[in-house]
Parts: sequence; structure tokens; C-alpha cells
Amino acid sequence: MKENRKNQGGLTPETSEMETEPEQETEPKVQAEPEKEIIREEEALPEEEALPKEFRAEKPTEKPEQVQVEAVSPLEIKEAQPSEKEHPQNENRTEAVAPSRPKETGILESIRNEIRNTPRPKKILVSIIVITMAIVSILGFGVYGIEGSGKEVSAVSNVKKEKPKPAKLVLVLEDKKFELDLLKLGYDGKDPKSADMNQITAWLDKVRDEVRVKPKNAHFKNDYWNNPIIRGKYGQDMNTEEMKKWLKNWHAYINKPYNIPMVEVKPEVTSKDLRNVHLKLIGSYTTLFNPGNVNRTTNIRLAAKKIHNLVMLPGDKFSFNKVVGERTAARGYKTAHVIVEGEYTEGIGGGICQLSSTLYNSTDRAGLKMLRVVHHSANVDYVPKGRDATVSWGGPDFRFQNNLDAPILIRVFVNGGKLTVNVYTVPGAKVKKRNVKPAPESFKEVPVDEEGKNELSSKQTSSHP
Repeated sequence: MKENRKNQGGLTPETSEMETEPEQETEPKVQAEPEKEIIREEEALPEEEALPKEFRAEKPTEKPEQVQVEAVSPLEIKEAQPSEKEHPQNENRTEAVAPSRPKETGILESIRNEIRNTPRPKKILVSIIVITMAIVSILGFGVYGIEGSGKEVSAVSNVKKEKPKPAKLVLVLEDKKFELDLLKLGYDGKDPKSADMNQITAWLDKVRDEVRVKPKNAHFKNDYWNNPIIRGKYGQDMNTEEMKKWLKNWHAYINKPYNIPMVEVKPEVTSKDLRNVHLKLIGSYTTLFNPGNVNRTTNIRLAAKKIHNLVMLPGDKFSFNKVVGERTAARGYKTAHVIVEGEYTEGIGGGICQLSSTLYNSTDRAGLKMLRVVHHSANVDYVPKGRDATVSWGGPDFRFQNNLDAPILIRVFVNGGKLTVNVYTVPGAKVKKRNVKPAPESFKEVPVDEEGKNELSSKQTSSHP
């Protein structure tokens, strides 16, 4: 059978299929037509325009092998479809298949021929358009395709990982509301052990501080005995026993408001305590002095009035300089013997140190807490060695604290040549007394000259300061 080869310039001479030598092209630019032509059935030529016999395939005697038809572009179909002039006689032909070569060759050759026979300017333009479209499609995929896939993955992940439901502990007291987000403490929404219990208890302590109302102790007006009594007030606090039960089963109250159980708190000092604070003597100390020394006696009496009948509530602190105040002539204090840098001399307020030392020994016997005690630079004769407490305005101070669970009352008595300090409290108060050596039963005064210096040739103990 003969094949007809087509070119845009015309048909090539017929050749026999039995020739052994390879087929040569008569012109360099003319390419052999593909031996396989595919024409879709829907685009077949009209019946009145049948192909010539040269293009007809011999009718097979047996049912031909089914050939897979590949989709081709309109450009390829146009190239493969014979024109009306070339095929005027073929009425029923839908496709022609050459049996000698695979069908793919015809499609590829059609594309090559189309490219080769396209004018150069048109090739450049088409190439630019194709390249531009390729770049735009690549960039478009990079910008939109990846983003879209990321969103899709994110959406899938959101579906798989559902947000846990809110889990809060809620405590309520009147118009106050306290919330704790358990999800921020590691709670997984199921296992109570996943939550941080240390943070839960710390939060509970903060809530307790906010709802607690401290009681107010009863006290004397101006803090002295026999003044009008200011009544105390009850406070309130969280019921810790009930809250411990709640804490053991806290997971059962998630997102369920729980009313905070409260209890009343009695003040440490009541009006009754103040009325009975003088009934129990827990500390007393007495020292001797010369009542004939008017200046020293005056100074002792003035300072004693500032301390007498002073009431101290539990936890209160005492400062001698703060309670007695500055010792000046304007306030009635006189010049008397004092010790300065180990020497005896005259000074305003002489004799005050005997009061501070007596108070020190009395409160120490009562078992109160000593905060600051400073000894003289020279020995004194009104207390045992090492049992004195010197004071001066702007200098050494004597301080102690009421560490009992009840109020105390301090009373000072100046009678003749005796100085006594008593410490009282209410019946039933817990007290740990201390043993303190008693004061000497005699004393010696140290005379000084007109300049206030010691007239004795050797240092002796003084009834001051």
C-alpha cells in the first residue's frame, strides 16, 4: 500500500513500502507527515467531502484493534484534519490510522511541524506568552496554593485539636466573686491530678486575705488605766476546716459557685479584760534612792507619771524615750548627777536612769520580751551589776514588747525613798516568769564639785543616774 505524505508546500512523490533504503527528503525544510492521523468523531468531515482513495485505509476483514484516542488541542486537530479540497470523496470516514508506526508519533510530529512552520516573530511572541504564563502560574501556586493548603491543614488541625471547655473555681462572698482559671494551671479537663495544687492553695490563701476582717481590741482612751474604755469589735475569717473539705474535692465544684464559709473572730482584748487587767501581778521590782536629793526625786516623779497606768495590748512595743519624752528644763526637769563617759557629772534629768533600770528588772521578771538594753559605762549602786539600763534623749533607749496573749498594765509608785514598778495582766493569762536578783538594800551618793565633777579620789558607785 502507498502512503501519501503531505507538506504545506504540497505532496511528495510516492514511494514503495518495500524499499530497503531509508526514505530521504527532497527538500531540507520539508518534514515527513505523520503516518498516523487522528480525527475526533465529532469533528469528522461532512459526507459530501469524502477523502480520496489515497488516504483511505484498507477495510480490515476482522474487527480492528481498539485504538485509544488521546485528547489533543484544536491546533493539533486542525493540522491532522484533511482539507475539503484534498478529500472530496470521503463520506463516512471518521479516522485514518497507519498501521506501521505507533499513534503517539503523529501527535508529536504535528506539534513539531506547527512550531517549525510558524513564522519567527510569531514564535517569539508565542514563546514569551507561554513563558510568562508559566511564571505566573508558578508564582501563583507559591502565593496562593501553599497558603491555601496551609489554611486547609490549619483547619484540619483545629478540628482534630478541640479547645477544652472552660474550667474555673468560683468562690462567692456576698457581692464579692473570686475566680481561678484551672486551664492556666495545667488542668487537662479530665484528671484532677493534672492541675497544680500548690497554685490552687496559694490562690485560696489570697482569697482568705481579701475576705478576712481583723477584729479590733478594746483599749483605754489614751492607753492609760482609768480612762474611758473603747469597746472592741469582732472580726470574721474564712472557715478553714470547711475549706479543707472543699479543697479535697475541688474538682466536683468546677464552674459551680461556692459560698465561702465564714466564722466570727473574737478580739484578743475585750472590755472585760481591761476591767480585770490589774488583778494578776506578774512582775515587780523596787530600788532605793535619797528623797532628800530634791532634783533627782523631781526628775524620777516626772518620768514615772508618763509610765504609770500604761496599758499595753498583745504585741505592743514600749520605748522609754518615746513614752517619757525629752527631758528639758521647760518640762520641769532639774539638774542632777549623771554619768558621762565613765565620769560622774551634773546634767538635766539626772535620776531618770534609775527609773529605766527598775522598769527593766520588773518587766524581765514578768517574762516580757527585751528588745534593747544598754548598760552604763560605770557601775551604779541601785541595782546589781549588769542589771542597769541607761537612757538618754537622742542616745541609748530601753525597749521591750508585750509578747503575752493578754494585755498588761504598768504601774509606778514613788513613795519616800522607794521606787517600785509593777506589771499586771488578766487572770488566766499564760506567763513565763524569770528569776531576777533583787536590788541592794543600801546605796551611796557620789558628791560632785561646783563644776559637776567627782570629788572622790577613787571611783565609787552612785545613787544616780
